[in-house]
Amino acid sequence: MRYDLECYRSVLARIQDAGYCFLKFGDLQGSCNKEILLRHDVDLSPIMAFHMAEAEAELGIHANYFFQLNSETYNGLSTDTAEKIKQIQSLGHCVGLHIDEAMMSVEENVIHRTLEWFSDTITPVDRVVSFHRPSDKVIDRHYKLFISSYSPQFFLRSNYVSDARRNEEFWGKLDGLISSSASPIQWLTHPGWWYAEDDPQKMLQALRDRRMKEFDEYLVYHFRQYFGPHVYGKESSTSGV
Repeated sequence: MRYDLECYRSVLARIQDAGYCFLKFGDLQGSCNKEILLRHDVDLSPIMAFHMAEAEAELGIHANYFFQLNSETYNGLSTDTAEKIKQIQSLGHCVGLHIDEAMMSVEENVIHRTLEWFSDTITPVDRVVSFHRPSDKVIDRHYKLFISSYSPQFFLRSNYVSDARRNEEFWGKLDGLISSSASPIQWLTHPGWWYAEDDPQKMLQALRDRRMKEFDEYLVYHFRQYFGPHVYGKESSTSGV
C-alpha cells in the first residue's frame, strides 16, 4: 500500500463496501451497525487536507478536520487557511481545532473561549477539538462545552488506528478492524503524509518551498516597495500580490 490519493480512495471504497457509515463528531451514534469516525489532524498541509476532503465528498463520505493554531508549517490564522476551512466545510465535513495542550491548556473554559474567539474572529468552526500529542489529561476525558475526539464516547484504544509518521503497521491494523466489523472505529490521518512522494528529502523540500512562497507573498503584500524587487524582481513588484 502507498501513501497517495489514489490509494486513499481505494481504502475509502473498501470501507464503504464493508458496510461502514462515516460519521461526523456530534452525529447520532447507533444509527448504523458499523460506524467509523474519519479524523484528519492538519499538522502539515491544508492543501492536502482539501484534496482529501474532495476525494471523500466524491464518495459521499463525511469526515472531520482539525486545524492547528500554532503550526510552524502553515499559518492557522491566515486568510488562506480560513478559505481552506470554508471550502472543506462546503463539502459537508466537520471542521474544528487541533489543540496543542503544551501551548494552550486542557481546561474546558480556556479551550471553549478559543473556539468561540476563532469562530467570531477568523471563520466559524464546529465546537469539536482534537489534541496534538495528547496526554493522559485529555484521553477519556469528557467535556461539556465542546466535543473532544478523545471522549470515551468516540475513543476506544482497541478500535483506534493512526497513520502517524507514515508507519507501516497502520495498514494491517485498519484492515483487521474492518475485517472483524469493529465499531466504532476512529481512523486518524495526517493529510501531509498522503502527499505522493516517498522520498523524505523531496517531501521536506516541497514543504519548505510552499512555506517560503507564502512568506515571500506576505512580505511583498505588506512591504511591496521595499521587498518586492528582491522577491519577484522590479517589474513584478509594482503589480501587487
